[in-house]
Amino acid sequence: LGTITTLKRPAAPQEQPQVVNAFNEGDAPEAESQVETQAETFKEEDAVVAPEEAITTGPRSLIGQRVAVEKGIDAILGTVKDYDAETREWLIQYDGDELGEEEVLNRVQLGSAFKLYSKHLADVFLS
Repeated sequence: LGTITTLKRPAAPQEQPQVVNAFNEGDAPEAESQVETQAETFKEEDAVVAPEEAITTGPRSLIGQRVAVEKGIDAILGTVKDYDAETREWLIQYDGDELGEEEVLNRVQLGSAFKLYSKHLADVFLS
Protein backbone atom coordinates (compact mmCIF):
# COMPACT_ATOMS: atom_id res chain seq x y z
CA LEU A 1 0.00 0.00 0.00
CA GLY A 2 1.06 3.56 -0.67
CA THR A 3 1.74 6.27 1.83
CA ILE A 4 -0.50 9.32 1.96
CA THR A 5 1.41 12.52 2.39
CA THR A 6 -0.10 15.81 3.33
CA LEU A 7 1.34 18.97 1.86
CA LYS A 8 1.20 22.08 3.94
CA ARG A 9 1.27 25.52 2.42
CA PRO A 10 3.58 27.96 4.08
CA ALA A 11 1.61 30.35 6.26
CA ALA A 12 1.35 33.84 4.84
CA PRO A 13 2.59 36.50 7.18
CA GLN A 14 -0.38 38.15 8.84
CA GLU A 15 -0.59 41.87 8.52
CA GLN A 16 -1.56 43.88 11.53
CA PRO A 17 -4.43 46.30 10.93
CA GLN A 18 -3.28 49.86 10.91
CA VAL A 19 -5.08 52.44 12.96
CA VAL A 20 -5.15 55.79 11.26
CA ASN A 21 -5.73 58.88 13.32
CA ALA A 22 -7.67 61.40 11.24
CA PHE A 23 -6.76 64.31 13.51
CA ASN A 24 -3.54 65.85 14.52
CA GLU A 25 -3.28 65.82 18.26
CA GLY A 26 -3.85 69.58 18.52
CA ASP A 27 -6.85 69.61 16.12
CA ALA A 28 -9.04 66.91 17.71
CA PRO A 29 -11.40 69.17 19.73
CA GLU A 30 -11.96 71.58 16.82
CA ALA A 31 -12.49 68.79 14.29
CA GLU A 32 -15.05 67.05 16.48
CA SER A 33 -17.12 70.21 16.72
CA GLN A 34 -17.12 70.56 12.92
CA VAL A 35 -18.25 67.01 12.23
CA GLU A 36 -21.92 66.81 11.19
CA THR A 37 -24.09 63.96 12.22
CA GLN A 38 -25.94 62.00 9.57
CA ALA A 39 -29.23 63.49 10.77
CA GLU A 40 -27.86 67.01 10.29
CA THR A 41 -26.47 66.17 6.87
CA PHE A 42 -29.75 64.74 5.56
CA LYS A 43 -32.40 66.97 7.02
CA GLU A 44 -36.05 65.98 6.72
CA GLU A 45 -36.72 68.83 4.31
CA ASP A 46 -34.09 67.39 1.97
CA ALA A 47 -35.85 64.01 2.05
CA VAL A 48 -38.94 65.37 0.33
CA VAL A 49 -39.03 64.10 -3.25
CA ALA A 50 -39.01 66.82 -5.86
CA PRO A 51 -42.16 66.87 -8.04
CA GLU A 52 -40.12 66.14 -11.19
CA GLU A 53 -38.60 63.06 -9.56
CA ALA A 54 -41.97 61.85 -8.24
CA ILE A 55 -43.34 61.88 -11.77
CA THR A 56 -40.44 59.90 -13.22
CA THR A 57 -40.59 57.15 -10.59
CA GLY A 58 -43.36 55.27 -8.88
CA PRO A 59 -46.96 54.75 -9.92
CA ARG A 60 -47.34 58.24 -11.39
CA SER A 61 -44.60 57.45 -13.90
CA LEU A 62 -47.16 55.33 -15.79
CA ILE A 63 -49.32 58.35 -16.62
CA GLY A 64 -49.29 58.86 -20.38
CA GLN A 65 -48.48 55.23 -21.18
CA ARG A 66 -50.55 53.42 -23.79
CA VAL A 67 -52.66 50.39 -22.87
CA ALA A 68 -55.18 48.01 -24.46
CA VAL A 69 -58.16 46.52 -22.65
CA GLU A 70 -60.33 43.67 -23.90
CA LYS A 71 -63.98 44.51 -24.36
CA GLY A 72 -65.76 41.45 -25.68
CA ILE A 73 -63.72 40.25 -28.64
CA ASP A 74 -62.14 43.64 -29.33
CA ALA A 75 -59.08 45.27 -27.82
CA ILE A 76 -59.77 48.92 -27.09
CA LEU A 77 -56.74 51.22 -26.94
CA GLY A 78 -56.37 53.91 -24.34
CA THR A 79 -54.00 56.01 -22.27
CA VAL A 80 -53.26 56.12 -18.55
CA LYS A 81 -54.52 59.55 -17.45
CA ASP A 82 -54.23 59.66 -13.66
CA TYR A 83 -53.34 57.74 -10.49
CA ASP A 84 -55.34 57.74 -7.25
CA ALA A 85 -52.99 57.14 -4.32
CA GLU A 86 -55.85 56.38 -1.89
CA THR A 87 -57.35 53.55 -3.93
CA ARG A 88 -54.06 52.69 -5.68
CA GLU A 89 -55.80 52.62 -9.07
CA TRP A 90 -55.09 54.20 -12.44
CA LEU A 91 -57.60 56.06 -14.60
CA ILE A 92 -57.66 54.94 -18.24
CA GLN A 93 -59.21 57.04 -21.01
CA TYR A 94 -60.06 55.17 -24.21
CA ASP A 95 -59.27 56.46 -27.72
CA GLY A 96 -61.78 57.56 -30.32
CA ASP A 97 -64.71 57.75 -27.98
CA GLU A 98 -66.59 61.01 -28.24
CA LEU A 99 -67.96 60.48 -24.75
CA GLY A 100 -64.47 60.15 -23.34
CA GLU A 101 -65.16 56.76 -21.79
CA GLU A 102 -62.94 56.13 -18.79
CA GLU A 103 -62.25 53.14 -16.60
CA VAL A 104 -60.32 52.55 -13.39
CA LEU A 105 -57.79 49.67 -13.27
CA ASN A 106 -55.87 48.19 -10.36
CA ARG A 107 -52.21 47.16 -10.73
CA VAL A 108 -52.99 43.62 -11.89
CA GLN A 109 -55.46 44.83 -14.51
CA LEU A 110 -53.03 47.53 -15.60
CA GLY A 111 -50.27 44.95 -16.02
CA SER A 112 -52.57 42.90 -18.25
CA ALA A 113 -53.44 46.05 -20.22
CA PHE A 114 -49.75 46.77 -20.86
CA LYS A 115 -49.19 43.17 -21.98
CA LEU A 116 -52.19 43.26 -24.33
CA TYR A 117 -50.98 46.56 -25.80
CA SER A 118 -47.55 44.99 -26.47
CA LYS A 119 -49.26 42.10 -28.26
CA HIS A 120 -51.34 44.59 -30.24
CA LEU A 121 -48.20 46.46 -31.35
CA ALA A 122 -46.53 43.20 -32.38
CA ASP A 123 -49.61 42.22 -34.43
CA VAL A 124 -49.72 45.63 -36.12
CA PHE A 125 -46.05 45.61 -37.07
CA LEU A 126 -46.01 41.97 -38.21
CA SER A 127 -49.05 42.30 -40.44
